[in-house]
Amino acid sequence: MHEQIELLSEARQLIQASELYDPYNIEHRKALAQGIEQGLKKAGFKKLENQRGEDVYTFTHRKDPGLHLKVFTSIKDGQVRVKDADAIRVVMLYQQQRNKEKRVIPIGKMPIVKRSPKSTVETLVKRVIDRARDGYVKMNKVDRCEKCRAPKATAKSKQQHCAERCWIK
Repeated sequence: MHEQIELLSEARQLIQASELYDPYNIEHRKALAQGIEQGLKKAGFKKLENQRGEDVYTFTHRKDPGLHLKVFTSIKDGQVRVKDADAIRVVMLYQQQRNKEKRVIPIGKMPIVKRSPKSTVETLVKRVIDRARDGYVKMNKVDRCEKCRAPKATAKSKQQHCAERCWIK
């Protein structure tokens, strides 16, 4: 517990110092990971266990429990991965409600968050949280199927279709 408190104070010092983020500095990567985790938890996201070798956070829409926002953080073992290994992604998903299979259908994604060395740890954390908030706003405005009111998903062909696949029934 004492060790965690020390790590948090170190992370805060880095953030408060407005020092440029160095992706090869392990302390910066730990501070960024802690900042992202704290920011997402404060915004109401819950951590999913054992997802794709990285920490993944999810948020269920307040009015539509089938809509979910997932943040793939690029955090592994308490630190973000080295620069260029991957980016932080925010995706919008729909859990089918009426279909027997209850499949999870991707309905949208936000632009990736790159961990630029020209940014501070503080601005990177803010960009991740802002991207997640933008995703929530976009979920509120998602196009709906005229027949069953389920969200529409976009196929690779860029055409939209009902996420519940109500045209099959």
